[in-house]
Amino acid sequence: MRQGFSLVEVIVAMVLLSIALLAVAGSGMLAAEMLRRAEAADDMTESAMTLLDSLVMSERAGNGVVKRPDYLLEWSAADSAVVVDVRGRDGSVFQLRGLR
Repeated sequence: MRQGFSLVEVIVAMVLLSIALLAVAGSGMLAAEMLRRAEAADDMTESAMTLLDSLVMSERAGNGVVKRPDYLLEWSAADSAVVVDVRGRDGSVFQLRGLR
């Protein structure tokens, strides 16, 4: 009987290990991108909610736009309600409404 591994077995094992390591690295990069998007969405939502709160409390709020690097906030305020439209750079869109 022989002991140890042949050269072919070692090469096959190294190729499989390399493929597994590439998969782990790829999933880490995907997780980092998902985290970046979640943080951007959180920032966008927090800014929109802060703006809405300020506009609801203000007696003389009108219409306006705020441009940020990752999103756009656009609002219109009437006597009874305030509407804030949010457009993300990634194409996400949502709207917040508040009553006065």
